[in-house]
Amino acid sequence: MTDRSEFNASSGETIEMRPESLRVVAVEMQQGAVAIEPVVTERRRRIAPRVSAWSGTARVSLEELWAQRNSGGAKLHAALIAIAAPLTKAGLAQAERSIAAAFPL
Repeated sequence: MTDRSEFNASSGETIEMRPESLRVVAVEMQQGAVAIEPVVTERRRRIAPRVSAWSGTARVSLEELWAQRNSGGAKLHAALIAIAAPLTKAGLAQAERSIAAAFPL
């Protein structure tokens, strides 16, 4: 047993990553999610009142565009967290297999 996790990509290639690499990528995803949260919150705080105060003929279009863009930040945050979880789990599982292989019965 090696100390690498293997993932078969849709192209048929095998991608090998050490458990530590999986952990690092998972942490980077989590940090990215944490980093975008205040940016999205601040933009929402500053822009939402202006969108609702708009009184021109393009108000409906502006509101629809704002709703799409506003939900995009939340979706990105959720996606980063969703990607981090299985990476963490895969890294831990591979590390456990490597440890078990080091102590054969």
